[in-house]
Amino acid sequence: MPFHPLKGSIRKKLALLILMSALPTLALILVLGLQARNTAIEDATQGLQGFVRTAAETQVRATTATRLLMENLSRVPEVQRADIAACTRIFINVLRINQQRYSALHLVDLDGNILATGGGASGVNFASVKHFSDALATRGFVVGEYQLGVSLGVPVLPFGCPVIGPDGKIRAVLLASILLSNYGDLFTEMRFQPDSFFGVCDHQGVRLFRYPVTDDQPLGRPIHGPVFTAARAGGEDGLVEDMGSDGVLRIVAFRKIRTAPDAPPFMYMFAGTPKARIHAQALAILRRDLGILLLMVVLTLGSGWFLGGRNMGRRLEELAAAATRIGEGDLNTRVVPERGVTEIDILARSFNEMAQALERDRLESARTEAELREARSQAETANHAKSLFLANMSHELRTPLNGLLGMLQLIKGNEDANERDTYLDLAQRSGRRLTDLLGDLLDLSRIEAGGMRINRSPFTLASAFAALAETFSPMHQSKRVPLVLACAPEIPPVLVGDEVHLRQILFNLVGNAMKFTEKGEVRLEVFPLPPTTAGEIRLLFIVSDTGIGIPDDKLDHIVRPFAQVEESYTRSHQGAGLGLAIVRNLVLAMGGTLQFDSAEGEGTCVCMTLPFSLPDGATQFAPPDEAPAGTGCGKLHILLAEDDEVSRLCARRLLEQMGHEVTTTANGAQALDTLRARRFDCVLMDVQMDVMDGVEATRQIRGGSSGVLDARIPIVAMTAYAMAGDKEKFLAEGMDAYVSKPVMVTELFMAIAAAVARRTSDKPT
Repeated sequence: MPFHPLKGSIRKKLALLILMSALPTLALILVLGLQARNTAIEDATQGLQGFVRTAAETQVRATTATRLLMENLSRVPEVQRADIAACTRIFINVLRINQQRYSALHLVDLDGNILATGGGASGVNFASVKHFSDALATRGFVVGEYQLGVSLGVPVLPFGCPVIGPDGKIRAVLLASILLSNYGDLFTEMRFQPDSFFGVCDHQGVRLFRYPVTDDQPLGRPIHGPVFTAARAGGEDGLVEDMGSDGVLRIVAFRKIRTAPDAPPFMYMFAGTPKARIHAQALAILRRDLGILLLMVVLTLGSGWFLGGRNMGRRLEELAAAATRIGEGDLNTRVVPERGVTEIDILARSFNEMAQALERDRLESARTEAELREARSQAETANHAKSLFLANMSHELRTPLNGLLGMLQLIKGNEDANERDTYLDLAQRSGRRLTDLLGDLLDLSRIEAGGMRINRSPFTLASAFAALAETFSPMHQSKRVPLVLACAPEIPPVLVGDEVHLRQILFNLVGNAMKFTEKGEVRLEVFPLPPTTAGEIRLLFIVSDTGIGIPDDKLDHIVRPFAQVEESYTRSHQGAGLGLAIVRNLVLAMGGTLQFDSAEGEGTCVCMTLPFSLPDGATQFAPPDEAPAGTGCGKLHILLAEDDEVSRLCARRLLEQMGHEVTTTANGAQALDTLRARRFDCVLMDVQMDVMDGVEATRQIRGGSSGVLDARIPIVAMTAYAMAGDKEKFLAEGMDAYVSKPVMVTELFMAIAAAVARRTSDKPT
């Protein structure tokens, strides 16, 4: 006959059921206890690291404050003149205010003799003191090494700072010392285990401070070698295990302190606590939990031993089975309370509450872990993206800068006119490459900020195709890669949409195809699609090439900002990785779709759909006129307000080459004075200038109370502010047109013509 442990008296049933139901709970508490033990150990080590980090931050702030104090004191006229009486008063006041921090403050001459002091240390010579000689050698703020104060004879950390006169010569040296005994106040405020310690050493491992103080570990002697070696070889902070000279194994947290991020450490801080005490505390928590469980089991067994009954046994069997399922991980298990038996009802409800609490804890733990994993993944992704962006931007900026500066160096002193023209063309090409990169960055910024406006006006696809053919003709001829442009005949000749952004999209897509294709051909084909609404047409643009193709795992990656298929130093094609990101955002903003189909080594096909409107009877289409070769508005007398000398010269010469007469000023205030004295036809106004900026100058001109002769004079903003919304902001302040730096001749001409035309049309007839 098989053995059944639940057969027999109710007492036996209760006892065995209680024991069986307690086993899963015991296992769960053991697991939770071990987790609590690990958490206690982790909290203790984090407490150590947090304490050391706090102490290090305190020391960094103290060092920074000392540096600022000494550098500011070195600039005080009385200190510059070595006015002994005045310096003595200043030093006494500084020490009185900072009496808990500084032990001494001296002004010494170049021979190390004290000129003025905040304490009673006359007659002491500092010529042989290291921080004195280092301050003279480095001509800057220095941190000394541990010493007994020359003037006070107590352990201090000294600092030095030279007093440099207006002629650049060192006139004297300021010396100050921080009392190392102050570190004890920080440690006594913390609650640490017995046999714990806090210590500070210099960059050579010499003990500067220790709390508590022991006779066998005096100040001024090297600290325990293994822990210093581990700290010096480790990172900025960390944990090590060290067997102290007293035979106690400790967990020691350390932190390096530097005067600057790229400077070597001048100090190390340590905090240690016995490892055995940390583990003993964690073990005590586990024992307490087990003791509580054991007490509960004993009490329940005693109660069950005197209780019995059929219903109670059955209910307890149900509770035991439910507890078993809980132990197996099924935290959704619940039991039905027994209304007729109060104790069973309470036990059932308590069991359900425990299961609910465990389920909540499990869900909360799972949610927290998922959030931590997601946060870590996002942080790692962001850090990787930042590193790639900085490296790529550095390369993409430095490459054209190198070409620009290199060509300018070759031009200087070169008497061959043909070579100079060639170098100038190359320098302009490098400058345009820089401008294009900044333009892409600004476009992406405008899109992400929601400042990219989609304009709708009549245009022809033929003009866009002609611009493509003209732009890429040199490239396809030099590479011998044909560029085929095909448009379905049923597409209307005139469409209504954003031609500028359509050209930007097509130029990016065709430019990429030409860049990555060495043989075969590049095709741009346009087909009509069924319209979704009346008066609208959808077009399918297909850009295909026979180039290197894109790997499947990179298709989603390439439309992200600053992302490229090749991210190594050996990539064969240059670029910042912004073009396709801008294309994707523009297509979405215009209500279209974008898809990539590529086979690595065979080529890529980009399919794009965009909606356009059809012109109605009231829509008038006029082809754009070619910009005239002259100024378009005759010879003008222009006032140029520009603070940068190079930009002022460049703009003046460009305007003079257009045939204008130019008067220049260096700021807004000078511009107002000039406008009060004589009349001008137009003002070119920089925005950021000294004394008075361009925006304020424009407000005063338009306000009518500034005394200028013509408050309605056309004003063109010529500025390096080119982020999303800048143009609209300046126009709202009263300016008539806007051109961003670097200034192109055509853009400058159009801006002046637009401003003059606008003000001319506004004049009363």
